[in-house]
Amino acid sequence: MKLILIIMLLLSPSKQVELINLSLVTEHNSIFPDFENENFIQNIQINGKIVNISIENLSYFDINHNYRLFRNKKKLTLSSKRIRSVFEELFSKDITLQYFLRNISFYLKDNIEYWENSPFLSPEEVILYKRTNCIGYSVFVKKILDLVDIRSEYASGFYIKRTAEKEFEPIPHRWLEIFLPGNTSFFYDPQYQGFKANYIFIKPGNNFRSIKKFKINSLKRGKKLIN
Repeated sequence: MKLILIIMLLLSPSKQVELINLSLVTEHNSIFPDFENENFIQNIQINGKIVNISIENLSYFDINHNYRLFRNKKKLTLSSKRIRSVFEELFSKDITLQYFLRNISFYLKDNIEYWENSPFLSPEEVILYKRTNCIGYSVFVKKILDLVDIRSEYASGFYIKRTAEKEFEPIPHRWLEIFLPGNTSFFYDPQYQGFKANYIFIKPGNNFRSIKKFKINSLKRGKKLIN
């Protein structure tokens, strides 16, 4: 029996977890919560104005979301012609959430261009003008997921970008938290068609304009394998 368990462990696919440990200085340390869902863990330690954040991230592709989706015919009928057309391009009979998200990601990557100051934020405008920002990306995907009765909510925080000067700059950002049956959830970023460890999640309801820009003092990356 012990030999069988060892063989099963060796044959089971390993999953790679991204790790980030960072330190920043801010007067708004209360906006950073401890948080955990299926693919993201954020732990906070506060010492005055210094906030130390440890982050673990698992690719959303490694989450078990392999179950069948169904059209919500009533919602689809009430949607615009453009929304219905794109939906039918993404949806197919017996499709699972995993492949539906894959189709959404391919569609966004191939058709929608990022424009930071885009005024095109509604799903219909995103499809028509093919340009939007992180808000428009999230609004569009939230609408498409609603047509198959998958609940999602907006998540806000900062995307950690590496500058040309090799510094780390926190960029205000929005993405989605997608909820699965059983009330589990995971993060998915429509703009980047996935999710990595280089995000900082903030508490809902905080206005970015009220948060003074902070500086990241240090950032260390790592990886670990789990079964």
